[in-house]
Amino acid sequence: MIGASFLVTAVLHTAVWHLVAAKVLAGLGTGVALGALPTVIAEGSDLSRTGVTTALYNNVKTLGGAVAGGVIVSLLAASARRGPDVDAPAESGYVTVWLLCALLAFGAAAVTAAARRA
Repeated sequence: MIGASFLVTAVLHTAVWHLVAAKVLAGLGTGVALGALPTVIAEGSDLSRTGVTTALYNNVKTLGGAVAGGVIVSLLAASARRGPDVDAPAESGYVTVWLLCALLAFGAAAVTAAARRA
């Protein structure tokens, strides 16, 4: 759902309702993912290490968010149009970010599915 929401946003982002619909989808997907991932991690770890692995997940999630924020800001800054009256990211910068997020979301879903099967 998260990957699909970013794909929808990359393609349809000219009206407010496009963004609202995509973000509702992203919110649902994020809620499911953040609720399920600790369980997936706990099930995949040794019973004596459940606390350690779930705590590590929370730390990595926070670090990942910080790194992702830096990457996104860098991509948007690289696409910025410079000028006396304009200093804002280009639309192409946002589309690049949305496509990258979609790719990473689909990749994360694939890794999670593989971990569940293992």
